[in-house]
Amino acid sequence: DIVEFSGVKQFMDTPVKRYSSGMYVRLAFAVAAHMEPDILVVDEVLAVGDAEFQKKSLGKLDEVSKSEGRTILFVSHNMAAIQKLCKKTILLEKGRIEMFGETEKVIDFYLNKLKTHSTEMQWENGQRPGDGVAILHSARIIDKNHRKIPFATANQKIGVEFIYEILKEGYTPIPNIHIFTGHGECAFINHEEFDQKLGTLGKHRAIMWIPENLLNEESYIVGIALSTMMPLKIHFYQQDALMFSVVEDIMSPSRKLDYNQKIPGVVRPRLKWENIKI
Repeated sequence: DIVEFSGVKQFMDTPVKRYSSGMYVRLAFAVAAHMEPDILVVDEVLAVGDAEFQKKSLGKLDEVSKSEGRTILFVSHNMAAIQKLCKKTILLEKGRIEMFGETEKVIDFYLNKLKTHSTEMQWENGQRPGDGVAILHSARIIDKNHRKIPFATANQKIGVEFIYEILKEGYTPIPNIHIFTGHGECAFINHEEFDQKLGTLGKHRAIMWIPENLLNEESYIVGIALSTMMPLKIHFYQQDALMFSVVEDIMSPSRKLDYNQKIPGVVRPRLKWENIKI
C-alpha cells in the first residue's frame, strides 16, 4: 500500500541517493500516512508531485483527520487546502504565533496582511536572503519600459525583475520565479533555460516577462529563488517577496463587457477563435 500510494514503485530498486527531492517527499508522506501515528506533521507535501498525487494526498489527510480521528498539523501556504482540511489555524511570523483561531478568520487576517506587501523590495546588508554562494539584493514589478508599476492591467506585459550577486564560483545558478494567487494556490513556476554555464562573480539582473492577456484579475504573490541543479542546491528562496494586482482594462478588446463578476480561473488568455457559417 505504501509503495503504491507513493507512486515510486518503478524506482524501488534505485538507490535513494539518486531520488529527487519530490520522490523523497512522496515516499516519506506515504510511510507517515500509513503508520497510524496519533499526531501527523505534514510540511508542504502538496508542493511536490503532480496534480494526481496532490489530490491523493489531500484525500488521505482528509480521511486520517475525519474517519480515523487523528491529529494533523498541516504546514502550508495553500489557503484552499488549509480551508478544506483545517478547522483551526495557527499563523506563524518569524517563529512566533501571531494568530490562532477559526481557519476562516486567520486566513482573512493573513490575506489582508499580504496586501501591505509592495511591488518593490530591497534587502539591506546583513538581511539579504542567500547562502555563501549567492545573495538576493532587490526585486520589483516592472512594465515593458522597465519602470516600476503599482499594479498591472490584464492586457499589459509584466516583468518580475530581481538583482542577485554571485559570491562564489563553481556553480550554475538558475533564476526561478514562483507565482501564487492571494489564496496561496500555485499559478505557475518558471525558470531560465539551463545552459550549464558557470555563474560569474558579481551582480546580475534577471527578468521574467509575463505576456499580456495571460493572468486573470487577481492579487498575486511572488516567490524568488536561485538554484543550482545536479545536484540540487537552493541558494535562496524568498517567499512572499513581492505582491501585485492585475486589474481589468475597460478599453481592452478582451474586457468583460456587462459581466460584473470576476471570471473564474487563475489565467485568462486571449486566444485565437474561428467562427464561420457552415
